[in-house]
Amino acid sequence: MRLKTSFGLIIIVLLVILVSIASLYFGLKQEPANDELSGAETTQEENSTTIQNPEKTEFSWEEIEKGNPTGPWSRDLHMALSHDGTTFDSPQMFIERAGVPSIIEDSQGQLITAFQWFPQSNEGFDAIAVSFSEDRGETWSNPTSIVVEGFPEDYIRPYDPTLTLTENGKIRLFFTSNLATKDPNAISQIYSALSDDGIHYAFEDNARVSIENERMYDCAAALFSRLWYLLMPSPGGALFFTSTDGISFAQTQTLSSSKNWTGNLLTQNDALLFYGGGPGNIWWSQTSDGQTWSQPKTTNLTGGDPAIVQLEDGDYLMIFVSDPRNK
Repeated sequence: MRLKTSFGLIIIVLLVILVSIASLYFGLKQEPANDELSGAETTQEENSTTIQNPEKTEFSWEEIEKGNPTGPWSRDLHMALSHDGTTFDSPQMFIERAGVPSIIEDSQGQLITAFQWFPQSNEGFDAIAVSFSEDRGETWSNPTSIVVEGFPEDYIRPYDPTLTLTENGKIRLFFTSNLATKDPNAISQIYSALSDDGIHYAFEDNARVSIENERMYDCAAALFSRLWYLLMPSPGGALFFTSTDGISFAQTQTLSSSKNWTGNLLTQNDALLFYGGGPGNIWWSQTSDGQTWSQPKTTNLTGGDPAIVQLEDGDYLMIFVSDPRNK
């Protein structure tokens, strides 16, 4: 009898202990941890270099580069001159640690170059910057980060800049962006902003180009014969869009091509030229009607994402992305 009674007491004590432990466990599960990040904070942390207001987060450009040593910061922008747009002089350094260049001559004859900049500093890292020249590209101002007033705060910072000149002499900047999200496959779109000085821009509402379930990026754009042309590289060629006002674009062509249509457009009196990058040599093609493009012609330069402008004396100035610095 004593053994049975003792055994029964042991069973009761064990049951009480198990119930107490279970109650404590589920009670703790119902209370959120004090240091748990909200969804918005988690998104912001994971996109610390790409949100519109980077001053609200902390990140280290050194840690970012350490995690991806072959990123775009491992390349520089070079520049070269040519008399005919095909054979160029030996390239020279334009700016270190930069990519995605675009160049125009403004209504005052000043050259403006925009690019994605990766300075060795948290300030301005992976943001669009501009530089100016008043002597045909012989000397350039120090890079200055642009400001886009009215840009949605819940979007990642503008990137992939493309400079254009409107009919009334204003500067229209096309760029890529999308909602800040943890999704690496977020659908990006093409947006635009207007400026008088090339530094301070006013955001133009809504997307210029958007296709459902397709990522838009790194566009080329120009005004030619009173019609706006915008193209974007896509697998197997390029997508073409046109607009009468630079705001509302419609797709007009899907071009099949073995070439890489990542680059920039150049407007001439009777032709629209496109310069594209590698693999292989930088190349160009032209059209007089915006539909039929000539056979590509290769230059003597190798590199990526070329931007080109024709100077007042007829020479061509190209800025392009170099091969990786540590290659």
